[in-house]
Amino acid sequence: FLTGVIQSAKNGINVIERVRILTETIEKKILLLRNYSLAKQVLNHFIATPISNTKDLIDYCNISASTASLILKEFENLNIIVEVTGNKRNRVYKFVDFLSIFE
Repeated sequence: FLTGVIQSAKNGINVIERVRILTETIEKKILLLRNYSLAKQVLNHFIATPISNTKDLIDYCNISASTASLILKEFENLNIIVEVTGNKRNRVYKFVDFLSIFE
């Protein structure tokens, strides 16, 4: 029983460390964006909700649709998120690297 508890704790620590490293890496990428504070908010949104859409981001960051589209495009160009529907409207974005940590 205790062996299982120890292993679970080690796995949890590993996950936390991988999330920390990923977050630091992405923060370095977004540092060069025009609006770092918004980019940081968007990153926090995708950490909390790794599969999300434009409307959710608009509500979370309290921004316009055009601003959301621009920042999402920047995140896509930096390979932080991936658009998964292929649609022109009602797009859904996935924070793939973050989700892969939990697989």
